[in-house]
Amino acid sequence: MKNRCFISVGSNIEPADNIKLAIKAFSSRFENVFISSVYQSPSVGFDSSDFLNLVILIESAQISLDEIKAFIYQVENKANRVRTKNKFSSRTLDLDLLTFNHMVDPANNIPHPDILKYPFVFIPLIEIDANFSYPLTGEALSAHLKVDDIGHLVKVEI
Repeated sequence: MKNRCFISVGSNIEPADNIKLAIKAFSSRFENVFISSVYQSPSVGFDSSDFLNLVILIESAQISLDEIKAFIYQVENKANRVRTKNKFSSRTLDLDLLTFNHMVDPANNIPHPDILKYPFVFIPLIEIDANFSYPLTGEALSAHLKVDDIGHLVKVEI
């Protein structure tokens, strides 16, 4: 059985370079990697340059929850990620494990609470899997999409 995990990717410090670094790292490590379009969005909670965001889906029988969490940490370190207590700050690379299969594990923040909160997370996720159902409710994620959510995002090429 293949494990499926969605990972959000964001950056506003040298974003094109750091997004490419993340894509290359995941694509080199895993065989079945699906990548959404890249979206530009304003920073949330603080004034700064815009972020570039996307979502990656990994399907692999050869990855556990602990292994993917460790790999995410390694990739952030490659991008010289500085971790601060302030959630709202500029970042070289911010990788969040959104889901692991349909697991509900509050201790590991799974599913990640940002899935329903931010269009720059759920729109790229829907792009990869239009039938994705939110693990806590079983509802299609697309049912949470509002017309004005799309207006805050700009699809970009990197």
